[in-house]
Amino acid sequence: MGIYRRFLPAVLIIYEGLRLGFLVQFFRRLPLEEAHSFPLIAFVSPVALFLLMLLLLYVDRSRYSVFMPLYTAGKSIGFVSALVWILFSGQNIIYRVLAGNGGLFELVFVLVFQLAGELLAAAAGLFFILKRPEKEKIQTAGGGE
Repeated sequence: MGIYRRFLPAVLIIYEGLRLGFLVQFFRRLPLEEAHSFPLIAFVSPVALFLLMLLLLYVDRSRYSVFMPLYTAGKSIGFVSALVWILFSGQNIIYRVLAGNGGLFELVFVLVFQLAGELLAAAAGLFFILKRPEKEKIQTAGGGE
């Protein structure tokens, strides 16, 4: 039971770091002018925030464990939004497959990585919340100090 306390946040930190790196590289490769690439920071900022939450949780678990429900909710929302985006843009993806346009592998990889990662991260966050010691649940439920 004690292994997950350090191991689970460490794995999630690695996932969020990889996700941040993939997103930055994905946006860097888009053929946009500099003026149009600035709003893409809005997609990278939440990823950095999730990474920061996990780093704080790893450093001081007892103090920052209240971030885990927020993290789990954010990952659940991320999974649902990615799924909805795929459903609504599915026709464009099928068109790219049939047209043989380049960059399809990257697109499919990012979509699969996003969906699987968000789902697994939400499940890991839920596991972390459910496995908290009873003493810690009582301390965080009252709003803390």
